[in-house]
Parts: sequence; C-alpha cells; structure tokens
Amino acid sequence: MNTIRFLVFFILGLFLQLQSAHSQDVLVLDEAIQAALEHNHGILISRDRLAKLENDKSIGNAGMLPTIGMDASRNYSITDVNQTFQDGRKLENNGIKANNYTVAARLEWTLFDGFEMFMMYDRLDKLRQLGQIQLRSQVEGTIADLTTTYYNLGRQQKLIRSLEASIEISQQRLNIAEDKLDVGSGARVEVLQARVALNEDRSALKNQILLLVTIRENLCMLMGVRPGSEFIVDETIGLDQNLSYEVIYGSAMKNNPELIGQRLSLSLSKQMTKMLQSQRLPSIALNSSYTFTGSENRAGFFVEQNNQGLNYGLTARVSLFNGFNVNRTLQNARIDEKIAQTEVERVELMLESNLIRVYTEYTTALELINLEEQNVLVAKDNAAIALERFELGTYTPIELREAQQALLNTEIRLASAMYAAKSSEIQLKFLSGRLSSARD
Repeated sequence: MNTIRFLVFFILGLFLQLQSAHSQDVLVLDEAIQAALEHNHGILISRDRLAKLENDKSIGNAGMLPTIGMDASRNYSITDVNQTFQDGRKLENNGIKANNYTVAARLEWTLFDGFEMFMMYDRLDKLRQLGQIQLRSQVEGTIADLTTTYYNLGRQQKLIRSLEASIEISQQRLNIAEDKLDVGSGARVEVLQARVALNEDRSALKNQILLLVTIRENLCMLMGVRPGSEFIVDETIGLDQNLSYEVIYGSAMKNNPELIGQRLSLSLSKQMTKMLQSQRLPSIALNSSYTFTGSENRAGFFVEQNNQGLNYGLTARVSLFNGFNVNRTLQNARIDEKIAQTEVERVELMLESNLIRVYTEYTTALELINLEEQNVLVAKDNAAIALERFELGTYTPIELREAQQALLNTEIRLASAMYAAKSSEIQLKFLSGRLSSARD
C-alpha cells in the first residue's frame, strides 16, 4: 500500500514539475547566441572600435591628398599726419582713416616623403585588420562563455531534478518509519533519522536553486538582456566525440584569434621601423597660393590700391641633424619589434600548452561519461531494491540512505562529466578558431 502511495505521489510530483517547466519559456542555444550578438556590451564596444578604425583607413589620413585652405583679413586704422617738406611747406591732416584687406587661397601637397605616406596607408589597413581580429576574438570569446554557461545551467536543472527525486525517496522513508511507529513495529529514532535526512535533502535543493539562479543571471549578462528574466534551457548536450588533436593543433596555429592578432602586431612593429627609416630621406612638397590684397589710405600717394596674383613652387626638406633622435627612435623601434616577436613565441607556446591540457580534459571526460552511465543504471536498480527491502523491514535506514546517496552522487558525476566534456569541446574549438562547429 505504501509503495502504491509513493508511486502516486511521485507521478503527481513529476506532472507538476512538467507543468511548471512548460509555464516558463525554453531558451534554445541559438536564441541565446543571437541575443548576445545583438546586445552584449563587449561585442557592441568592439564593433564601434572597429568602425573607428575603418574610418581612419583613408588616403587622406595617410597624407596622400593635398591640403587646401583660405585666409582672409581686414584691418582698420585712424592716423594723424604731420609732414614738413624741404621747401618749407607743412601738411597737417588729422583723423585719416585707412583699411587693408587680404584674401588668399593656398594649396600644399606633399609629393614625396620617403614613401612614408604609402607605408602609413598600409599601416592603417593593418590596424583595421587588427580591429577585425579583436572583434572576432570578442565575439567568439563571448559565445564560448555563453555556450559554456548555457550548458552549465542545463546541468544545474538536471541536478535539481535529481535532488527532487532524492527528496521523494526521503519522504517515502519518513512515511514508512512513521507508519511502523504507529503500528508499534518501529522506533522513534528511525523517524527522527528519516526527518533529518529529508531536511538535508531539502537544504541541498535550496542551495542548488540558489546556484541555478546565479548561473542564470550570468547568462543574462552575457546575452545583454534584463536581469531577473525567467526561462529554462534545453538540457540536451550533443557531444562531438571525434576531435583529433592533430587537426585541432593545426587549425589553432592558423586560426587562433589571439595568435593572429599578435602576428599582426609584429607586422606593425616592423612597419614602424621602416617608417622611421624613411625620415632620413628628403621630402618634396608643392606649394601654391592665389592672393588678393587691397588698401585704402587717404594720406598716401594712392587713395586705393589692389594687387592679385598666383604664387607656386616646390619645397624640398631634408633633416641633417636633430640631436640623434632618429637613431634613438629607430633603436626603440627595433626593440619593440623584438618584443613583438617574443610575444608571438609566447602566445604559440601558451596556446600549445592550453591545447594539451584541454584535450586531456576532453578525452578524460568522455571516458568518465561511459563509466558513469553504467553506474547510474546500477545505482537506480540498487535504490529501487533498497526502498522495497526497507519497506519490508530487511534493510536498515542507513542502508537505504547509502543507496539513495549513491544514486544521487552517480547522477551528479554523470552530469558533471557531460558538462566537462562539452566545456572542453567548446574551449578546443575556440582555441582552434573553429567555434562555429561547436553550436550543436
């Protein structure tokens, strides 16, 4: 009778859980990723930074285009004039007004600067490429974090259900102990032990729910959506169990965003050295202006005078000595180039080390999944047998509790192994620049 009552309560509880799950929105992984691409603040900032770099890449910013300007001025004066001529004549004129005005259009165009302008344009393009790599790294890093958090949330949902199932068993144990005590075949201590075990399970469930809420808020932050959003995630984990280390390693050395960015930084350092070397060459510029000047002066020989004309020419400049600053900056540029080369080597070694570590975690997790799947089947049978024997009086409360904890622990280990395998898979694909294939 007690077993029938337990089954009824268990089925009813499962039905209520399913109803509660359907009352919440199920967030699929692609929807979460799309939300992050549209709203994640780190991605939005990286996109804006790239937009600035794209604006900077222009021939005008590289110094290839002329500069054209216009100047205009007008000046007024009031003068008192006292003049004495050689023949004795005198001239006095007070309050004479005069004004001068100038309008000039000018053009300056650097024709040759040691090819620095062409190297600058190439540098601006490389900076734009570096911005693209940084955006890609930000996007893929965010997707990797989001995907890992998404599957972690699914794991916590599974663990909550396992704890709820454990609570059902503990509740059944308490009911059986109370029934035995009522008919005089049980002891009060068994009831107290069963109640303590039930409270322990309920406390563990509350802590698990708190952990789930924390992880869900982290997912909301990664998606850039309102905190406190209520949803559940799909708990299905599709594992790619055929990752080859050789393929992953080869792809990482070609496609890893951080490594590509560091190589671009090395290229920029080499280019800066060449640009500084070009400062030793002469520069040639075309100068031209068209000027219109005029003046009105009642005290001069001419009451009004206007001039206008075109001026043009070439200017050549070469630095002969500037306190050895060119040599100093060149030395520093070569040091920066050496540092950039060392950074490339450091990133390559760090990348290889991470690949070995994560791939070992990946293969170990796959092995644990196979082992724990078998353990879960055995633990479920053992827990069912223990509950029946406890009801019949052939199992002690301690033996039932051990079987119950064994089932819970194996389910926890299986969920953790599944999550570890998926997390390692995502990390491997992120490190190798193949994250798009991780969205299973």
